[in-house]
Amino acid sequence: TRGAIVAGRGGARDGARGVARLARSSEQRHAAANTAAPTIDLERRLAASFKASAMELAAVESPPAPAATESPSAWLLLTAPVGVRRVPLHERPIRIGSSPECDLVLPGRVGVVAEHAMIWRRGDAIILHVTDPAALCRVNGEDVSWASLDDGDAVAIGDVIVRIEVVPPSH
Repeated sequence: TRGAIVAGRGGARDGARGVARLARSSEQRHAAANTAAPTIDLERRLAASFKASAMELAAVESPPAPAATESPSAWLLLTAPVGVRRVPLHERPIRIGSSPECDLVLPGRVGVVAEHAMIWRRGDAIILHVTDPAALCRVNGEDVSWASLDDGDAVAIGDVIVRIEVVPPSH
């Protein structure tokens, strides 16, 4: 069929060349199929290696979630007219922003960018990092790009205020 299309563009002579090219490429594919075993094996090994590397990278970027039996001792409190949402804080950072790919999505809010900030636990400390240089974030009224947060701190992400709640360990 390609020969007919080529013939329609450039005449019978070009059509014959197109058919000859198709015949040669068909022969080359059959010859390659008979000698491709080492190439296929190499491709499989490379694909397996890439897959393993991608899995290792995913493990680095997304640490495993805490065990279900682990009880959080710190939360982000997001207050809205319909109630309070409590988001547990762990060592895995919580990404906050307007993007649907964030862990805490704040869509359509004034001053909130796609990936605005991250908050996570590091031992007993609670860390805030503003991830977008153009994003504004305040802790208790002060502009910050990095901060260590304490119980009762008010964090302004755009026009959204979240509070930090820490429950002291019971003895």
